[in-house]
Amino acid sequence: MLGVVVPLLAVAGTLAYAASFSVFGSAGAGMGMGAVLLTGVCYGWLEMRFLCEAARVGRFVDIVWILAASRIIKTVVVAILGSYDAVAQVAVDALMPVGIGALLSIVGGRAVAGASSSQPSGVPRVDRTTMIAFLIMYPVLNAVARALSNLGFWGSANVIDGASIASSLPASILFAAFVYFAFSRCQEEGIVGQFVRALLVLLACFLFLDEQTLAALGVATVVIDSLMTAVELFSHFLFWLIAVAAIRALDWPPVRSAAVSELVMSFAALVFGLALQGFSGLGRMIVGAAMYGVIVIALMLLWKMRESSLKTFDVDGLEDLCGRIAAEHGLSPRETEVFKLLAQGRSRSFIQEELVISDATVKSHINRVYQKLGIHSKQDLISLVRKR
Repeated sequence: MLGVVVPLLAVAGTLAYAASFSVFGSAGAGMGMGAVLLTGVCYGWLEMRFLCEAARVGRFVDIVWILAASRIIKTVVVAILGSYDAVAQVAVDALMPVGIGALLSIVGGRAVAGASSSQPSGVPRVDRTTMIAFLIMYPVLNAVARALSNLGFWGSANVIDGASIASSLPASILFAAFVYFAFSRCQEEGIVGQFVRALLVLLACFLFLDEQTLAALGVATVVIDSLMTAVELFSHFLFWLIAVAAIRALDWPPVRSAAVSELVMSFAALVFGLALQGFSGLGRMIVGAAMYGVIVIALMLLWKMRESSLKTFDVDGLEDLCGRIAAEHGLSPRETEVFKLLAQGRSRSFIQEELVISDATVKSHINRVYQKLGIHSKQDLISLVRKR
């Protein structure tokens, strides 16, 4: 039922918002705000549906390019719509939710029908604490990106113009290059490192790419617009990607992961929009840098606390626990020794020296331990032990 009701409510909200200004003028401000709220809730629901459907795709690298392509299509469509008048823009905007809702229903139906024969592969295996930290961090950074970009708080105009056509294609190409270098070799075991590299790229872009500074250096307007649009695209893409990764990696209902990312981004956008509205130019860069600094420091402290908790885990208790788990899963004595060392966080080279065996033998034992325990990585193994 929601698949039909939500798109229709989005259409009604869009038309009511347009009418509140064109028909009622300033007297329709209250009606306009109500329509914005209705449309925003419906948009959020459609976006969550989209992210949940994207999470069903088999290979994670395919999801990367699906999300990237959707951001590029959005940019091009918005640029083209800017060449039409306000009435045409409102009409297209009103019809979009119906088309999107229909497509999501079709894709969702096919996914459910083929669920028994098609299971996702390449699911990122990240420990719960790290994934939740990413799920909070990237929406916050996207909110900062929106506040610092030329889009402003939620978007600076009700009706766009055609000025973005010249910069949309270069911005899309630059954005695709960002995605390629950050995620072209996306492997589940290295997903944390890839997200961290993407984070560093995003931080560098918003700390050093300032519109006014670039203009003072004589950089052409179309180049500045392309750079700023590409960075905003990359930020929103990461916001979507971490939500999909959380849907696939966390043992939550899929909608919960998508909803958490949406709510964090919306709340952060409100806070940052209000915090930055009194600043411009250098002041905005300083405030933005301070916000980034707080986020990075908080994550470092979180990681340090997590590492400390791992180190304080009782070694004797860990030995006994690993022994029980090994017995339950039928591990051999040698496999049990390897299992206990892996649970302590020991490296493959350490295990090789400790047990006086070859590297190939260590790899063979590790593979058999993973197979018998039904896991795929050392982090999975540690998580399994800590849950017991």
